[in-house]
Amino acid sequence: LDRAFAQNSDRFVWETQAKYIKENLTDEQIENAFKNLPAEIYPHESTQVIVENMKKRRDNLVETVNDYYDYLAGLAIMTGTDKDDIVEIDRFQDGKTKVTIYRNKDGEKADIVAQRVFDIRDTQEIWIYALDDDDIIKAMGKGKKKIKVRVIGGQNNDIYDIEEGKAISIYDHKSKDNTFKSKNGARVRLSDNYDTNLYNPR
Repeated sequence: LDRAFAQNSDRFVWETQAKYIKENLTDEQIENAFKNLPAEIYPHESTQVIVENMKKRRDNLVETVNDYYDYLAGLAIMTGTDKDDIVEIDRFQDGKTKVTIYRNKDGEKADIVAQRVFDIRDTQEIWIYALDDDDIIKAMGKGKKKIKVRVIGGQNNDIYDIEEGKAISIYDHKSKDNTFKSKNGARVRLSDNYDTNLYNPR
C-alpha cells in the first residue's frame, strides 16, 4: 500500500516528515498519551517500558525511515489513470530516470498525474502501469546506467514511441490492438495472461 499511495514521494519527502515528527513529538506528549490508560495500568513497569521504547523510536525515526525507503525504492511502481495518458520515460547520464505521467487532452500533455526521478543507486526496477484507455508511452535519453523499466500497457490501443529501448520491457495484450511506432531495443511481451496485464496493488 505504501508503494501505491506514495508513488510521488522520494527520499527527501520521507526524511522531511520523519524530521518533523522527531522535532515536534515531545517526551511530555508521549507520556500524556499513555496517561489516558486506566490508572491501574499506567504506573505498571511494562507500561513504562513501552513509553521509553516510544521515545527511542522517535529518536531513531529518521534512520528507520531511510531504511524503509531503501526497501520500498528497490522496486518502484507508478500508475496512470483509467483515462487517456501520456507516459514519458527520460534517461539521464548520471544513472537517473525521470518518469512523468500526464493526462492526455486531445493529444497534448495536460495535468501531471505523477512524476518522480529515480536513482539507480536506490532503485533496481520501475514498473509503470498505464491502465485503461488509449495511452501514449514514450522513452528517450541515452544515459549509460539504466534502471530496468517494465511498462504494462493495460486495456485499449496504446501507442509506443520508444526512442531508446535498452532495459525496457513492454507487456500488453496479445489479442488487442496496440501501435508500435518504434521499439529501438525494447523487449515486447504480448500475452493475454490476466495477472500479467492487471494492476493489483495487493
